[in-house]
Amino acid sequence: SYNIVDCDKRLNPENKRYEISQEDIDFSATLVSMILSANKSGENEALNSSEMEEYKSALRNTYSKDTFDRLPISSIRDTHATEYRELRVLGYPEHTPFDEIKEEKYEKFKKPLLHNIINYLKQKESEYRTNNKVKESEMIASLTFKLETIFKMTIFSNFSKLDFQEKKIIYFETDSIVGGNDYGYLIFAMQSILAKISKKKQDAKRINKQDRPLIFFWYEEARNIFSNNLFKEEGVFDRSINEWRSYDMLFIPITQEAQHIP
Repeated sequence: SYNIVDCDKRLNPENKRYEISQEDIDFSATLVSMILSANKSGENEALNSSEMEEYKSALRNTYSKDTFDRLPISSIRDTHATEYRELRVLGYPEHTPFDEIKEEKYEKFKKPLLHNIINYLKQKESEYRTNNKVKESEMIASLTFKLETIFKMTIFSNFSKLDFQEKKIIYFETDSIVGGNDYGYLIFAMQSILAKISKKKQDAKRINKQDRPLIFFWYEEARNIFSNNLFKEEGVFDRSINEWRSYDMLFIPITQEAQHIP
C-alpha cells in the first residue's frame, strides 16, 4: 500500500515556516492522473487542469491547517502489524492518537490519508452549492468522484507499506500483462514510487559524501507502458526521466521497435 497524499514538511528558509514541497505536491497529482488513466484504459479520465489545481490546493490546505483527524494506534493493528507491536511494547495504549507518538520512526502515521482530502473537497463543494457557484461545485464533484475511484482500490488509501528487497537491479516484466493499455500506467506509478524512495537514499549518500550507486530500472516489452495517451502530454515522461538521471537512477526500456518509445 502507498499513501498517495504523502508529503514531507520542510522548513522554508525565507519565512521560517514548515511547508510541504511543490515537488511532493506535483508527484502526488501526477500519480493520481497515472492511476486514473490506467483504470480507464485509454479514456481521458486523468485530472483536467482545473481539477489538478483544485487537488493541489486541497493538499496544501489539509497539511497547512493541520485539522485532519488523527487515527489511533489501533487503526494499524491489521495493516501494519510490526509497527503496531513495536508501539505497544514501547508502552503506548491502543487508543493513543499518532500525534502523541514521540519517536520519529512513526512520522508516516501523522499524515493525512486520501479520505481526508476527499472529505475536505466535499465540504468545499457544499459551500459552493450553498453560494450557487454551480460551475465550481460541478468541477469539485467530478474531482471527488475520481478520487473515490482510487480510494476504492484500497492500495493507495492507507499508510505506506512497501516491502521489497534491496537489489542491484529492479526488473519489471510487463510482457505477461493482458491488455497493456490498462495496466501500463499502474506499473509506471509503482516505478515512480520506488524512484522516490531511492532518491531519498541517494540524497542521504550525497549529503554524507558517500558514493552513490547506479540504480537500473529495466522494463521488458516497454510498449505496454508507453501506449497510454498521458505519456504524450508535455513533461509527464521527460520530467520523471531527467529527475531520475540526476540521482544516478537509469530507466532502461526494452522493446522491439524504437517508435514504441515516446
